[in-house]
Amino acid sequence: MIVFNLDALVAIAICAVLVGPLYFFDFMQGGLERALIGTAGLVIGGIVELAGLKPRLFFLPVWLIGLGVLVYQAFDAWGWWGLAVMGGVLVTALVLLGIYGWQDEKKQWRGAPDALQAAKAALLEDREREMWQALERAFFLPAALRTSARVCLHDREVLAFIREHLDDRLDGKTRHLVAALDEHLAELLDRPEPELDDQLAKPVRDFLRARAEDTG
Repeated sequence: MIVFNLDALVAIAICAVLVGPLYFFDFMQGGLERALIGTAGLVIGGIVELAGLKPRLFFLPVWLIGLGVLVYQAFDAWGWWGLAVMGGVLVTALVLLGIYGWQDEKKQWRGAPDALQAAKAALLEDREREMWQALERAFFLPAALRTSARVCLHDREVLAFIREHLDDRLDGKTRHLVAALDEHLAELLDRPEPELDDQLAKPVRDFLRARAEDTG
């Protein structure tokens, strides 16, 4: 039975690099050790998850395992008061992360049209890598923000650019995904509260991200 995936190895390796050296110090023992391991799992697992990876141990997210270690340590050290304090800290952290994510996504959305223009300029100047990197920034997949008609129209412009100028760089599966997503976005324009289908949008985003990273 597989108890972890490759993405989990990435998170574990980062934890080992950052936390491992601390084991050479005498203060790393007992409850502090568990607290540090839990914090590393929660923070690094969460960051890796936000970066698009899905680290899993025993089918559970690494950040959730880290959270479980912290909750256990708080209860073991301070009883129910520890759980109350931990709950307050977690709620505050989630609120702050939500605000940060919302602000960061607004910044990405404001820059998306300029990124599409940069991709067009890079294509004309035969700068392949810069073009794919700009397309990755231009394709906007909202998470915190609401999917609006403007978002749908913009992403259709990105897809139209890909289909018109980069069709020969797409394999059959990707070509089908782009066409299906474009049709889906067109349908959303007629809905008062459009809701983007992640199963169509995420593979296109992942394709653009891969091309941006791999193109030399």
